[in-house]
Amino acid sequence: MNGIKLSDLRHIAQRMAKARLDELALCHEGVSVRMRFAPQQAQPGSPPAPVMTPPQEDLPSDRTATITATGPGQFLPRHPAHEQNYVAPGSQITAGDLLGVIRMGGVYLPLYSPVTGTVTRLHPADEYVEYGQPVVVVEQAV
Repeated sequence: MNGIKLSDLRHIAQRMAKARLDELALCHEGVSVRMRFAPQQAQPGSPPAPVMTPPQEDLPSDRTATITATGPGQFLPRHPAHEQNYVAPGSQITAGDLLGVIRMGGVYLPLYSPVTGTVTRLHPADEYVEYGQPVVVVEQAV
C-alpha cells in the first residue's frame, strides 16, 4: 500500500467521525479502501449538539458565494507539483476555475468554482478542513 499510509487512514477516520460521515471509498493506482462506521445511537438524556450562528457582520450578502470542501482533508491552495497558488484574495475567477485541492492521504480532490466573481476569503493553506466546511468565499459578479 504505497499511496495511502495507515496514519493517513487513522486521520481520515477521525475526520470522518467529526464530519459524521458513515462511509468513504478511496481508489488510487489499483488500491481501494472502504471505510465504514456503524451508526451511533444518541445517548438517552444527552442534550442536542449546540448550533453556532456567525456574528451579524459575517453573514453573507445575496452576491456572496461560499464554496465548501468536497471532502475531509488538508486544504492546499496549489498542487505540490505546481509553484504558484491557483487563487488568492482579490483574484478574479470564472465558473469552472480551479481554486485549490483537498488532500486526503495520497488523493487530491479538486475544488472548482461554481460562480464567476472575486475571491474575498481563502481558508489558510495546509490546514485541515471537514466535509462541507467553507473554504473559499467569492463576491459574485453582477
